[in-house]
Amino acid sequence: MPVDPLEKEREERNRRIAIIGGMIIVISVLFAAVAIYTSGGGTSVARTTLTVAAGTSSVVVGRGAAPVKVTIYEDFGSADSAALEAATRDYLRENAAGGKVQITYQPIVETVGMTYPQQTLNAWSAVLDHGTPSQALKLYDLFFEDQPAAPAAENASDDALAALVAKAGATEKPVKEALSVLNTGFLTAVHRAAVAAGVTSTPTVILNGRRLVATNVDDLATQIESAVDAAS
Repeated sequence: MPVDPLEKEREERNRRIAIIGGMIIVISVLFAAVAIYTSGGGTSVARTTLTVAAGTSSVVVGRGAAPVKVTIYEDFGSADSAALEAATRDYLRENAAGGKVQITYQPIVETVGMTYPQQTLNAWSAVLDHGTPSQALKLYDLFFEDQPAAPAAENASDDALAALVAKAGATEKPVKEALSVLNTGFLTAVHRAAVAAGVTSTPTVILNGRRLVATNVDDLATQIESAVDAAS
């Protein structure tokens, strides 16, 4: 039986449409997979950027429009401060990038006269004043990650401090020069600011203007996360 040319043309057209439709589906699936992969997780979320800025004696992470404002007073020689950083850093940075929280990291010397906390804070001031906010934040993290077992009894060598500063990316000449000078003005200003805020121990956390009262570091971390989750 002869084949109807019109019918044959319709079949060929339908075949081409089916092939094109299949290709569109495959491409759509591939684009969706790439979007999920680049978002960094199993669900598609918008890309976010972590905003870092320098304060007078602090480093501020996150946007000013964030509903939760957290100020954390910590001592580079405090084991409890290091424990709070370990418990909250990833959570807070992730939520700061997402616009949910703004964190002000305010390092202080809890006990005046302690050599290690003063040395590290002085080195940090060199980076804060002469480096970039991101370098200051990186050094802030490194001081807690590399905290010695007994910081109150330690003296940090100039070489050790310089190595951490360099690891934070602060290799500019003004930073190196500032490392060799005791920034008494900065240290005094930080101490006075802590006293004015009523901070007598570390870590101390002020959340939306209210000081958190906790029995231990885990309790403090839980309160911070609960407040951020509630505001989301």
